[in-house]
Amino acid sequence: MNCDGALGARPRGRPARNLGQRFDIVVWLKASEEIKAIIEIKRAWSIRSLRGDRKKVATFLRQGQARTGYLLAYTEAQGATKLMKRLEYWAKYHKCTLVGKHVDSQRYEKWQWAIGLFKVRDASTSLRMTDRRSR
Repeated sequence: MNCDGALGARPRGRPARNLGQRFDIVVWLKASEEIKAIIEIKRAWSIRSLRGDRKKVATFLRQGQARTGYLLAYTEAQGATKLMKRLEYWAKYHKCTLVGKHVDSQRYEKWQWAIGLFKVRDASTSLRMTDRRSR
């Protein structure tokens, strides 16, 4: 029996058993089992760090099991300009759209950190196989 009292029914807020994937954040439609969005969160030092999560999200979208997929990456570097260029390069490399970005510049600190929200825009596109510097 689940928390709603129905025998054999899937508890609310939990993925169906056949999905076989776990994501950091899953946004569900309230009245059904349909997934609106999946979000993977990653601390990334280089472009290589995002490859596995991007592939995981793209595969799930290609199967038609979610409407939208995102990667949320956070990273550090010396200089806000370097961080902005890094996020833009990662979006281009991974064939994603950079839909949000923020650099936290602390006045007297040499290092800054940034977050970027990347929308996986085309689940059927293959990833580039060559690695380049993360910039």
